[in-house]
Amino acid sequence: MDRHLVLTSNDITYYDLSGDTLFIVHVENPLSKITYDHPILSIKYPFAYGDSISVPFSGYGVYCGDHPFREQGMSMVMADAAGSIVLGEDTIQNVLRVYTRMSYSVCMDIDSAALDSARLKQIIEERYDWYARGYRYPLFTTVTSTSYDDAAPIGTTRSAWGMPPDSQRFQADSCNEDIRRKDSIAIAEKAKANDDIIHYTVSQNGNQITVNYSLDGSADVSALVSDVMGVVYRQCRQNNDKGDGYSLCIDCNGLRRGKYILYVNVNGKVYNEKITVL
Repeated sequence: MDRHLVLTSNDITYYDLSGDTLFIVHVENPLSKITYDHPILSIKYPFAYGDSISVPFSGYGVYCGDHPFREQGMSMVMADAAGSIVLGEDTIQNVLRVYTRMSYSVCMDIDSAALDSARLKQIIEERYDWYARGYRYPLFTTVTSTSYDDAAPIGTTRSAWGMPPDSQRFQADSCNEDIRRKDSIAIAEKAKANDDIIHYTVSQNGNQITVNYSLDGSADVSALVSDVMGVVYRQCRQNNDKGDGYSLCIDCNGLRRGKYILYVNVNGKVYNEKITVL
């Protein structure tokens, strides 16, 4: 088991790498400290587009130095999008977006003598991390946390931060440097020309998007529509043998007008096209 800590804002987070899974075991900040007897799932290695995992967690802590509290709930992690990110003149290849949803209850002033009188609050926290091959830390992270009292929302906090690719390239990391060279645009374009097994066109009739394609071999083909921030609104999936005349249809009626991105995933290889919802 490998333990390390990460500092973000005013929080200090301690992690344990147990086998192929990374867990959060302790979090502290100026107001509170909590240790998890059943740690929070952070991510599992390897993690690919379409993978998901859920694990329950619980922990005991102290708030404002002398107020005990308990957290208990479920953490669900899903790799829900894959593609590229364009940053100015820089294009980052092989980007994976990981969505984490934590749903849990908080019991304040809870100890062995006060179980029945504890005040119970619910919290739903949604987090998106954009990971890229060759970069140790997420390029971007966004977190939205909403608190509920007796099922009624009482407050929402939002935060976002990032570690730009240029900053991460300064780190002495020979393994990631080698991966970034292999993921260069020139090499990626050459590989794309050599190993494409799909030949497709995209047509649009109103807000009906159709991907017509043929395959040089059997493949698991999926398509999804997201906005420029990576939020997925529509998706579909099917498995086909080698052949012609295949199609995937996505109904985008009901979406807000504007620019979106259509991602086509073929056996893990991702293509993207810009579309406009009318």
